[in-house]
Amino acid sequence: MIINKLHIIVFLLVGLFFATPSLDHSAQIFAQEQTIPAKAEQTKKQKKQKLAAESVESTAVREEIQRYIGYEPLFYRYLTLPYDLTMNSNVQGPFIEIGFLLLLFLPILLFVGFRKRKYLSLLTMFIVLCIGIISFSNNPLTPGESTTTATEISTYLGDNSKQPTILENMIGNIYIAAKNIPGIKSLKANEDYFSYFLIIGLFIFLFFLINERIKSKSLTKRFMAVYLLFYAFLFLIMTAGIVWYGYLFFAIATLYLFKEIYDYRKAESLVKKYVFYLCGATSLIWVMMAFTYRMANHNKSTLNAKNAHLMYEMSMVDYQSGKNSKDDLKDIFFKNSTIAFAEINKDVNAKIIKVGTPFNFFIERSDARVVEDNQLNKMSRLINEMPNNIALAKALKDDGYQYLIVDLNTHTLDRTPEKTLVKKFESLLRFIFQNPQLELLATDRLLKTPLPNDPSKIQLDYGVYGDIHYAGSYAIYRFK
Repeated sequence: MIINKLHIIVFLLVGLFFATPSLDHSAQIFAQEQTIPAKAEQTKKQKKQKLAAESVESTAVREEIQRYIGYEPLFYRYLTLPYDLTMNSNVQGPFIEIGFLLLLFLPILLFVGFRKRKYLSLLTMFIVLCIGIISFSNNPLTPGESTTTATEISTYLGDNSKQPTILENMIGNIYIAAKNIPGIKSLKANEDYFSYFLIIGLFIFLFFLINERIKSKSLTKRFMAVYLLFYAFLFLIMTAGIVWYGYLFFAIATLYLFKEIYDYRKAESLVKKYVFYLCGATSLIWVMMAFTYRMANHNKSTLNAKNAHLMYEMSMVDYQSGKNSKDDLKDIFFKNSTIAFAEINKDVNAKIIKVGTPFNFFIERSDARVVEDNQLNKMSRLINEMPNNIALAKALKDDGYQYLIVDLNTHTLDRTPEKTLVKKFESLLRFIFQNPQLELLATDRLLKTPLPNDPSKIQLDYGVYGDIHYAGSYAIYRFK
């Protein structure tokens, strides 16, 4: 059986053609859902409120979904995605960790795999190097910050007082060149006239390149390679960089690469044998590092001087061995929360507004009575439509809402250049601040307050507004 390359390309492009209208139609439906038709009899004030509500509604998807792929111009957004996924430069956490082996081994296999057309090896490495340079130069050092401009790099390199090293000068000049590619500065954030054409063109080029690389392989391997390439292309353009939509691809692609590397152990080429041993040693080191990291079971909220040297979180060990109760463990991770949840669970019909936090696990019938508002989509809309905070709190109480749970670190999730989630969170804090219709039940935030008898000394009290000693993670309020 012979697979005709032209037939495969036509099949893939036809599939893309039929998929694209459905995407556009979905986008139109989404846009229509976000648009609130203005009625002729509405006042100007009502129109402004509805427009503000519409704006808030549209930011939620941008804040939650687009943060995985980034907020660069469209061209950079897709081009840097392999690097972003590998290095977690947009969103951090073990739940999106895919390791670096896939990105590391693929260029190596393409480089050493061409038998007759050696120039394709050099062309492959040149393309990978160019994409890598563009990716590195357009990624911020710290997530959520803007990338360094070419002018800032030039200023740093030209500052004799800082004495840039030879390596800094070399990399800095490469970054400057990458940022000064003709036409790049005119790119818009969400639209241009060539990004998708370049992505499709790159896909077609990679198809021919990989086809040349595997043409001597069995039909099964050739089919798997084409399937993985098509999967990667669809993942690139349709999933916004969200890792779990590509789990199947990452698993199969890794196994496919390992199988190719394993076959090199018997190769006559000395280069391929070195690749086998080098990749094997690298994989072993990575497995040891990954195992150690996952076994450590630490995160920023629990890591401190007391338990930093331990492999396990001792409170979990005490709970599993029967020394601590479930409530004890809950209070260790979320100080003061046990009494608050006991009250919340007295009335299993009381409705709850929850902004972030993992507290669904502690709330009975959470699937029926908890309203999730992680991006503050709903609360911001209500605050815009009813600016009187006291009246809004009363209205929510009358509608059956008894509690408001807030993640105090919600604003830290904002990766948008406009900081829309930060603004909505500030609006929520203003709604809560000194609102007589809200009562603070519990929080783990510690504030510095002066002693009543000696203002020169301070004491630590639990609260939300004031001089913060420990930021904490949550606050639970009750509607009066």
